[in-house]
Amino acid sequence: MIISYDSEDITLITSEAEDTDTDAETSVAPEDVFSEDSETDEASATADTNTDADQDEDLEYLGSIQIDDIDTDDIAFVDTGVSNSPLANTTTPTSSITLEGPQATVYNNMLDIYSEIVHGVRSTSLCTFTVEELGIDGRLYTASDLGLTSLLESDGSRNPDIYSSVLHKISTDLDLNFIVCKLITDHPYESFWLDKSSGMLLSADTINLYRINTTGEVVARVEGSVIFLSRVASCYDSSGVGINVSNAAVFQAEYAHANAETLVDRYADLSDFDKLKAYRDAICEFTDYDFECLANNEPYGDSHQFVNVFDNDPDTKVVCEGYAKAFKILCDLSEFDNNIECILIGGTFTSAASSQSGGHMWNNVIINNNVYLADITNCDFEDLAESEMPFLRNPASGTYTDSYAFNYSNGNTTTYTYSEEMYRLFPAENLIITRHGWLRDNTGWYYKNLDGTYAEFGLIWIDGNYYYFDEQGYMQTGWVISDGSWYYMGSDGAMRTGWQSVNGKWYYLNSDGKMQTGWEQINGTWYYFDGLGRMLTGWQKIGRSWYYFDGLGHMVTGWKKIDGTWYYFNTSGTMQTGWKSIDDTWYYFDGLGKMQTGWKAIGGKWYYFYSSGAMACNTNIGSYRVGADGAWIQ
Repeated sequence: MIISYDSEDITLITSEAEDTDTDAETSVAPEDVFSEDSETDEASATADTNTDADQDEDLEYLGSIQIDDIDTDDIAFVDTGVSNSPLANTTTPTSSITLEGPQATVYNNMLDIYSEIVHGVRSTSLCTFTVEELGIDGRLYTASDLGLTSLLESDGSRNPDIYSSVLHKISTDLDLNFIVCKLITDHPYESFWLDKSSGMLLSADTINLYRINTTGEVVARVEGSVIFLSRVASCYDSSGVGINVSNAAVFQAEYAHANAETLVDRYADLSDFDKLKAYRDAICEFTDYDFECLANNEPYGDSHQFVNVFDNDPDTKVVCEGYAKAFKILCDLSEFDNNIECILIGGTFTSAASSQSGGHMWNNVIINNNVYLADITNCDFEDLAESEMPFLRNPASGTYTDSYAFNYSNGNTTTYTYSEEMYRLFPAENLIITRHGWLRDNTGWYYKNLDGTYAEFGLIWIDGNYYYFDEQGYMQTGWVISDGSWYYMGSDGAMRTGWQSVNGKWYYLNSDGKMQTGWEQINGTWYYFDGLGRMLTGWQKIGRSWYYFDGLGHMVTGWKKIDGTWYYFNTSGTMQTGWKSIDDTWYYFDGLGKMQTGWKAIGGKWYYFYSSGAMACNTNIGSYRVGADGAWIQ
């Protein structure tokens, strides 16, 4: 499509030349128009542009289409039809493209200009390239190249479609759609103002026509330079025709970007994973999904940008593209301990529960070459547990050439399918989702971290529990020893603490999981564990003293009747022997700790002990008298 076109007089617009010596650029309005009226005008206008052709005896110069007069009423940039949206879906992957030569030149120069726009240096994206920079110096375009039947009409006049067809051909050969899509994907801040739903505008200084003397074929050649102009979204445009970014828009974006930088500084000391989660949660707190934009099919603009996330306005909302761009910008501004890259992904999202399917944008987070999906939109869209958020979690199934499916506890399944452009923008290694966490092979269970490393030998903290891995990295169960201490790992591999019954024996593992041996006071009660960690019961000689532990392993103190015999254990649990005053009453325990009753000869004297074990004193026992010390008075 040509924005303004006259079949009799081919007209095109350029802007005033940029002043490279100044630090700022004023808004550019279309001004220059060439009107082709006479052969004399053609000859004089092309004196400097066909020199090379004149030196080539095989080419006969036929005339030119060029920029000449000024007319501010017409715009004659050619719309190349470029659509910068990355959401056209396909399941057929192609190889990713590395920008080289003219493509790299266009990308880098346009990025420089986009950067100048967001920093207030210029307001228009007008970018001029020489034919040498575009790699078309001396390129001859035939009618077939341009998709035309011929370049001359039957009456000898020029085909009016030559100009637009040449520019379309330049755009196609450069793969301009891909270049602009890559700029948007790589640099969401610098390109925030860009209307990706509209095409790129192109204009050429001069297009000369020649006849090849040896064949008679008519060809076209571009001379001088070609001008590229990216359109501005209507909400950011100050020109009324989509070519100038307003100062207000630039200020708004700068303010939002500064707020994003502040947020990054706030979480700078967090670990990489906690930092990513903090960014997710902050975005979900700052904004909500813009259902009105979706329902009303509103023009491309604020709701698709990061600006509405970081503008400190709770009333501004975004669609999926805004969520994804905000997350990428935070990641791009961050310093991570690991090698972390966040990329924008376009494609199709499908929810089985709601039968919803449509274009969607999310992020792939690449951590040390391991790829994980992060859909911030649907982290905010559903009331999901942390473990079920579509954020750095394993897909249930899928491949990058088809789609990835995620299952939820409520029975729903969602799928993510890459658009065709993703296969061209990114290599396969950036699109193949990495499985992480607990994985199993024929040998056993092992654990892969988000950074791509594996849990190594020893005790490792994972999701709230310690697990033990052998030297090959496989999770262990049962008894394991680490740094001289024994630990017990349950059937699920998680380290146990507290009381554990193993093969009919009781063990106690402290809060660090270490198996206890020897004396241990637990909840105010003393227990004793042998050298193998087994809780002891019954009679036990520990050191030089005897102790008694009941069936629960409790150390006994005070009076205890065991197998029909009374014993007494002091507060330390030691079995008592010999004389013992208990509550102002004397008792006597033999060498085995048994409480004595009846008449007993002790130390050459006779004493009498009642059935309670209490020693009799100052009383008669039958016909015998015992004194104050309890001894029989003979």
